[in-house]
Amino acid sequence: ASTPTTGGAIRIVDGVTFPLTAAGIQMAIDDLPNKGGRVLVSADSIVFGVSTLLINKPNVTLEGAGGRATVFTYSGTGRFISIGVDDGDHAGNIEGYDNGVSNVTIRGIRLLGPGKASTATCITDWEGGSNTLEDLDIQNWGIGYFGVGADVNYVKACYFQACGIGTHLGSRSDQT
Repeated sequence: ASTPTTGGAIRIVDGVTFPLTAAGIQMAIDDLPNKGGRVLVSADSIVFGVSTLLINKPNVTLEGAGGRATVFTYSGTGRFISIGVDDGDHAGNIEGYDNGVSNVTIRGIRLLGPGKASTATCITDWEGGSNTLEDLDIQNWGIGYFGVGADVNYVKACYFQACGIGTHLGSRSDQT
């Protein structure tokens, strides 16, 4: 297992150094260097309750064990996993992304939400680019993936079940 000060750009959430909890996963993401890295989450079921995850740096991979072995369960009503933040400035920037969060990959995780009729969103991408969702099992969400002004994203081998809306790709009213 990695430690907060060693392990290079890989952080392992296995209950040893980083706890197998919502806070432990966020701690591992936050502990990555500003240039990014990988957070590997071992096979387990993690109940998030209303806790959320924020990936607010580029080049981050959040990776479970695959094959439905890593399960995140969320019971809140808001945005569960956010790639970047809503900075309120959605006019776009031709030179790059407003929040600078690109090249994020989320892979090999089963993501269970509070229900199809809920207002909860599983993954929200705020104006990111070249982000990848791969080998995800996204079930029981109001919205499975919400891309707000997100460019050139990839969805590979993802399964959306019992979601009010599987993917919603759009811009804000203040974008041109």
